[in-house]
Parts: sequence; C-alpha cells; structure tokens
Amino acid sequence: YLYWVDLTNPEHSFRKMRATDPGLKRLIALPVKSSDVVALLSGRTPIVDHSSATLVEAVDGGGYILILKKWWTVVEKVYLDRARDHVRQIEYFNYDGTLRYRAQFERMQDVQGYRVPMQLLLSNDSGIGLRVNVTRFIADASVAPSMFVLSPPKI
Repeated sequence: YLYWVDLTNPEHSFRKMRATDPGLKRLIALPVKSSDVVALLSGRTPIVDHSSATLVEAVDGGGYILILKKWWTVVEKVYLDRARDHVRQIEYFNYDGTLRYRAQFERMQDVQGYRVPMQLLLSNDSGIGLRVNVTRFIADASVAPSMFVLSPPKI
C-alpha cells in the first residue's frame, strides 16, 4: 500500500492506494514509480531495461552522457560529470521517444560515506515539476515495516 496525507483537502486528507510499485502520476502528475523515488533519494540511478549502451561526450563539453537504448529507441540518458564520477541528471523516455520525466540532482551532500541529494528536481517538458529538499538524511538507519504505515488522522 501507498499511504499519504493530502493537506489541500482536509475532509478527505487520508489516502491509501494498493500497489506493489505504485506510480505517482496521480499524486504529482509525473509518471515516476515510488521505487525510482526511493532510489533517487538514496543517490542511486534507476536503470531501465535496455539492449545497448553508448557513452558520448556532451555537446557542451561539461561531461558525458550514457545513452541506453531498447533496440533503436532511446529509453534513458544519464548525464555524468567530466570525471564520470557523479550523475548530474537522468532523463527517462517513452518508447515513442518522448520524455517521460527528468531527474536533476541540483545539490548533493556526503553523509557517512554516501553521496545523496540535498535538492532533487523531478520535471517534464510540460512545465510540471516537483522539487524535493532533503533537510535530514540518516544513513544505515534500522527500520521496521510498521514505520511506513500512516494512521488516519484524528480530527
């Protein structure tokens, strides 16, 4: 289940949605899977199913682009820095070549040996976007499944 609280609608603020890996399009209008958000916030790069990969130098000379294709169609682009050590941006594409969404690591931080985002921007070419500001990141925290369940608010 995916639980969330909608603060814009107090009467129907508590929501619960059944899904194994729910897409967040209904919540944020971007076709992002919850597992991708968790990976991105963990500093990992979700890689889509692909049949070939090519590394090319960016036109601006500021780094490299890893281009992943499924047969002849680009399905993902991973923008790397000049040293090819860090991911700056990731673009995910539909099979018709249109952009699904883009994830930009605007600011990064090092926490106990992990490189994780301080600011993550998810957006598309239609002007829809979501900026996530991470104010606190706890590395290697022990968690129980019950920590991911929201109880309905008591009004």
